[in-house]
Amino acid sequence: MPYTALFLISFIFILSMDVFNQLAYLIGSPGWGLGLLLLLNIISVICLFVISRVYGWKNKVPAFGILIVQAYWFWSFVTVLRGISDENDYWDWKFLIVGYLPSVLISLTLFVGVNIDKCHNLFHFILRRIFLFSILVVPIAMNYSEELYARFVMPICLFVLLIPYLPLRWRYLVGGVALISMFMDVTYRANVIRLLIPMALVVTYFFKFIVNKILLNVTLATLFGTPLLLLALGLSGGFNVFSDNMIDYQKETVSAGQVGESNIGDDTRTFLYREIIYSMMKKNSSFIVGEGASAGYETDFFADAILNDKGRTRSEVGFLNTLLYSGGVGVIAYALILFIPAYYGINKSKNYLAKMMGIFLAWRWIVFYLEDIAQFDMNFFVLWLMIGMCLSNKFREMTDSDLKVYFSKPIPKYFRGGLNGS
Repeated sequence: MPYTALFLISFIFILSMDVFNQLAYLIGSPGWGLGLLLLLNIISVICLFVISRVYGWKNKVPAFGILIVQAYWFWSFVTVLRGISDENDYWDWKFLIVGYLPSVLISLTLFVGVNIDKCHNLFHFILRRIFLFSILVVPIAMNYSEELYARFVMPICLFVLLIPYLPLRWRYLVGGVALISMFMDVTYRANVIRLLIPMALVVTYFFKFIVNKILLNVTLATLFGTPLLLLALGLSGGFNVFSDNMIDYQKETVSAGQVGESNIGDDTRTFLYREIIYSMMKKNSSFIVGEGASAGYETDFFADAILNDKGRTRSEVGFLNTLLYSGGVGVIAYALILFIPAYYGINKSKNYLAKMMGIFLAWRWIVFYLEDIAQFDMNFFVLWLMIGMCLSNKFREMTDSDLKVYFSKPIPKYFRGGLNGS
């Protein structure tokens, strides 16, 4: 079996985990469910690890890009060691092995993006199989869980950015899938945001003659500073972006086969920030290095979810989880993981797709303060794929014309074996 098949296998297994998790939420998880998920997880990690060893990133990524990723891995390793030293019971070990470790190992997906010349079949499989047949998932989603469809077509946020480079018939497919995913459940706010931003970015492609690097870099800096400013205002009591908004939109939703109502403007985040920050202060925890990979926080809202004396092990906000486990150092490491590839995509590329990806990665910094829980799932598979692409010298050397050929034909001859014939 050629090693390039591992790109496709890892994707299929991670997607299968997402679908299984969603179905388990609907109908209940069988006794062998956890074992199956662990098996799929392990096989996916092995595939990604083999890809990293066989294809690697030597001479394919800027040295500083490698340094940033290695720093992220190093601090994650330190966080794991601190978690191990503080393990008390079965639940601590379970979260460390099933929760935190996989959320770090998904970063190996960046090697898929770095070696874009080897994963042409992956892109075509997603486009011509997953998206094309996703219509079969619609009836199930409408009757049992509207979120299921969005989970199934999670890579759509990347493919919206590819619209200008696709043949016309596939543009219609991607556009249709994106609209169904977004309007299937508009109260799934993270998904709506994940799609609205690529849609806005792809519009700029048709006006790229007036979009210069200065404008893109100002946008990059603005996206970096906005959540920090809002966080400071929220902590000081000056302005709470979650509660002081004017959005009031009630919609009927379907979840676990039950019909209910949800308001897209509901504040579901303020109490999480309050609980985790107060919990860390109460325990005199370090906001610089966090509490380690097996940390938990005291909660009144989720008292039923507490499994040991550490409290609840994870919240619904990526920033808060990172602050809890690895502190401000972990937050800075994650910021660099997003903004350094974004910088390369915007300033060191010959194609506009890399520039759009750079802005999208910077936008994920804002989403990080709203949701974006680090997990071994398709959401982060796509994120790390984009990170790898923006770091990839080969991808950034490609022109818009090269990309149109790459995405429009089965396997162009000059892509077989690599862009440089290697």
